[in-house]
Amino acid sequence: MKLRWITVGLLASCVPLAAVAQEHSHREVGAHVHGEVEISIVQFGKQLTIELHSPLFNILGFEHAPSTAVEKKAAADASRALNKALLVAVPSPASQCKLSSSDVALPFDDHHHEDAHGKDAGHQEDGDAHHHSELTATYVFDCAQLDRLTHIDITALRAFPNIKTAEVVFLGPQTQLSRKLNAASSVFELK
Repeated sequence: MKLRWITVGLLASCVPLAAVAQEHSHREVGAHVHGEVEISIVQFGKQLTIELHSPLFNILGFEHAPSTAVEKKAAADASRALNKALLVAVPSPASQCKLSSSDVALPFDDHHHEDAHGKDAGHQEDGDAHHHSELTATYVFDCAQLDRLTHIDITALRAFPNIKTAEVVFLGPQTQLSRKLNAASSVFELK
């Protein structure tokens, strides 16, 4: 199960999160807007899980399966870079978080991914000239001092010029926050 759906479920079921859920009620889950990404962050125990949802255009500059050598290289480079997490988000150094796993799902990888409507997210349907592909990347960090987590730098806002804004939702044991960030203000403060 994707973190996004877990986050949405938590937002819908937690009374203290009603304000955050209400703030997000105007957006359809899975809305596809070029230049915007959604980032869900969940703190549980000594783990921090960060999940990025983005139109593929924001990362690659195109949304179709790569067909040229240049597009194939761009997709391979993006997949390798995104698996390192540093181009997406960096927890504050005092928290001593180390990446323990990453999963980057490009829609045209060898395995197929379905969107929220059960359609293959990486393939254009007949007659659908405006099909939009999405990227999902999930990172799990093991943190020695998670109580010292003060901020998370959303580096994707600087690493990928097509990303203009990030809607970030944080769920922790004592804190629930939501903020919209941009390249000029890319640090998600946990205050």
